[in-house]
Amino acid sequence: MQVKKICIECSSEYSVPKYRAEITKYCSRKCLAKNRVHILHAITVPKMKGVKPINFKGVSEKCLQCGSDFYLSPSRLGHKKFCGSSCYAQYQKINFDGGEYKRVNKSGVRFSTHRVIAEIILGRPLDLVEIVHHIDGKKFNNSIDNLLIMNKKDHAIMHLKCKIHPANFESYPTILLSSFLLSEQQKEQLQLLGLV
Repeated sequence: MQVKKICIECSSEYSVPKYRAEITKYCSRKCLAKNRVHILHAITVPKMKGVKPINFKGVSEKCLQCGSDFYLSPSRLGHKKFCGSSCYAQYQKINFDGGEYKRVNKSGVRFSTHRVIAEIILGRPLDLVEIVHHIDGKKFNNSIDNLLIMNKKDHAIMHLKCKIHPANFESYPTILLSSFLLSEQQKEQLQLLGLV
């Protein structure tokens, strides 16, 4: 036997079996979802709108983009550097450099600085399997003493075994760029690109 009821959300009439008459309030799942969103929103949004995180312990950081102070949980200190996604996006647009590496313009095309230095010193383009590794792990330190060339596979294995820097690279075949003597022409090329 069917019983007629009126939906709380859309006010339309619907029929349900008699045993469900006391339980149901909505004509469809769509109306239930609409109503639940308002209820859940009213409960959770005020909690989420607070400036401080739940486990706030007085920790704040300066945003790299806008310079304003923002609160964060102690576990994210040193990892989170922006107050929000909009500041992060602006920072990426202004400071985009293809990752953490320095880039240099060469004939109107941007290349990674460390790879350009290696190619000038070697006097040939790098192979696809060759990686220029930063010995101290600082990607902005492109001094010749800090760069060496190694195989991609060996480089990956080395970083899997040793996650800290400086990593032990002595057991792998490498080419130290500091072992090369620079000719006057190579020095000129590096100076023209502003790399020395």
